[in-house]
Amino acid sequence: MNKTRGVISSTQVDSQGESLALEALEMIAETINGPIKPRLGLEHDMSLPPLGIINDAEIIEGDNGIHELVASQEYFTDSEETLIGGEKFIIEFFKDKKFSFVESSQDTLEKMEIAADRHNFQSVGDSVRFFNELKGQTKIEFEDKAISRKAQLSDPEFVYRLSETYIYAYWGSKLAKYILKKTGKKVAKKISDDLSEFYDLIKRSAKNAIQYSTPKNRPITHIVEFPAKISVSLIMVGKSPEEIASALEKRRIGNLRNQIEDIIERFGAEKIQFILNDGNRWELNYFLTSDGKSIGAERAHKRRDVVLENMIEKAKKKKKRK
Repeated sequence: MNKTRGVISSTQVDSQGESLALEALEMIAETINGPIKPRLGLEHDMSLPPLGIINDAEIIEGDNGIHELVASQEYFTDSEETLIGGEKFIIEFFKDKKFSFVESSQDTLEKMEIAADRHNFQSVGDSVRFFNELKGQTKIEFEDKAISRKAQLSDPEFVYRLSETYIYAYWGSKLAKYILKKTGKKVAKKISDDLSEFYDLIKRSAKNAIQYSTPKNRPITHIVEFPAKISVSLIMVGKSPEEIASALEKRRIGNLRNQIEDIIERFGAEKIQFILNDGNRWELNYFLTSDGKSIGAERAHKRRDVVLENMIEKAKKKKKRK
């Protein structure tokens, strides 16, 4: 199965009480049909390598006046293996397509953003209180944002998109200018103060997330992103506030520099994701390239296979009940 086609969104109110305006559907369709492509993922789980891309979108108006965004879900057609640091990685790609992923090359930020899914709170009021409390607990200015995921009962997820200053602070001028694709000289200001405050901010955020987010019986995911022309993402699932703050210490993140430089040089990586493993060590999880390849650790692919099998099994059971 290399391609399926179906409705990916519409102007109809969904099970979460949300709908999109026709203008929003038109903007999404324009993106899908453009030179950069959205990933075909699983359950909105960003820790899993993509299965392919979403492509060839069109908007169809039904007899009831509802507009539907229809698109193709195209699965990677080819794969091969490679070794990175002695570990097996799987390269997935299309032989006849070259493109960048939408999530890869990103604009830098002047101010940090913290985003959360409003559906992971009991109420809108809890969401507002979460952000207001956090703003009252830190000196760092940030913008609060909403993320929307259509998976039913999504696990809580919090995304921290760091400003350009933090890119220099964590990676140093040489690598920062490389991933930002800048030639001018720039020095990160108040590096030690900024990072000390950031450690405290994310630790407090993780503590508040335990208090406010739902469902309570599911692991909370925290994702730290460095938006740039070559973006880096750090993902932590089910970790304590103390483990998260420790993992983000500059000395530990700095140890990833050589690996980042290597995969950019070898593969043309545009988005690189590391995951904090069970031993609280950073591991290269997967990365996306400038020519449309997804290159993921074999262990990441095994996790993806399990999630996919569970989804198929649930769909079969649901069909039988009907």
